[in-house]
Formats: sequence, C-alpha cells, structure tokens
Amino acid sequence: MDQDTLWKQFMSLPREARHEVADFIAFLQSKYRGSTAPEGVSDIATNLIRQYRLSHGLLIADAFIAATAITLGVPLVSKNQRDFRFISQLTLLPYP
Repeated sequence: MDQDTLWKQFMSLPREARHEVADFIAFLQSKYRGSTAPEGVSDIATNLIRQYRLSHGLLIADAFIAATAITLGVPLVSKNQRDFRFISQLTLLPYP
C-alpha cells in the first residue's frame, strides 16, 4: 500500500480513532523498531476498524490482533470472546 492511500484511509477514520491509531503507531515504533507485520495485516485491520469501531467499540490493538490471525489463517484463542465474536472472518476459539 502506498503512502497516499494509507494517509487517505487514516484520514477517513473518525477523529477519536485517528488519535488512537496515532498513539498506537507511536507505541509500536518505540517498542518494535525493525519488526514487520505479515503482508496485508494493516489493510485488514483498517477495514475492521472502519466496520466495527463505532458499532462494537473495536479497539485498534484488537483489530491488529484479529487481522494478524485472519492473514495467517490461524484461529485466535482468547479469554476476551466479547472483543472478537462479531468479526465474521475470524475463527475464534475459547480459552481452555
């Protein structure tokens, strides 16, 4: 994804979500310099945020967690079922 497209997607988010995204990106950059997410994770996370941020209160970190599982094609195991249960593309398994 080119920088212009990413910027347009970022600016299309609600104002509160943009602040959360900016804070989250700053945190990730400070902690994980040089690490990369699998290809497509940010696109899927952006779409999840657009789709579920206002209706279900999806947090940015949870969007990236879900997007990573979706991209890798693996199920997600979580105690926090309510944070992910509305994401139809995600295979969610209960915590044992």
